[in-house]
Amino acid sequence: MEGKVFFYFHEDANYGFLSNLFPSPFWIGSFQWPTVEHYFYAKMITSGDFIEEIKTCKVAKRVKEIVANNNEIIRSNWEAIKENTMYDALHAKFLQNIKLADLLSETKESEIVFNDKSDSYWGVGKNGDGENKLGLLLCKVRDDICCTLNTGVILPPWIKYKGISCEDLFWRM
Repeated sequence: MEGKVFFYFHEDANYGFLSNLFPSPFWIGSFQWPTVEHYFYAKMITSGDFIEEIKTCKVAKRVKEIVANNNEIIRSNWEAIKENTMYDALHAKFLQNIKLADLLSETKESEIVFNDKSDSYWGVGKNGDGENKLGLLLCKVRDDICCTLNTGVILPPWIKYKGISCEDLFWRM
């Protein structure tokens, strides 16, 4: 273990890219999600109207408020699927954003710590003894993506070259 990497704020110069609020578009299904936060909270709810509102929300911080103000629409099985949902979003974010994948791999074998004092599930909590689930999932994504990128797997060009959409006519020429 090489030590610990702490992150919290998405605009932090060193490790802000690890935050779910960091702008890093990725595709899951037929939609391009602007941040992990958008995807995660859209998957938490069952109402199509609110999902559309989340998809088009310009401020990532606002998506959490949308769900908090409408908690009657939260999936009944959310507790059972939330970690897998977060993993799927993180995996897509880093696999489809090669620069971010490189930055993630530069954390080497360091423990990644989500230094959120108000969240003892995803972060370390007030006393520093929280579960740090987000940090643990980022370590798992790092390990999985490094294995993928180091095995000679050829990524589709729309993932490798994120500036060109997978729906672009260019790929069909």
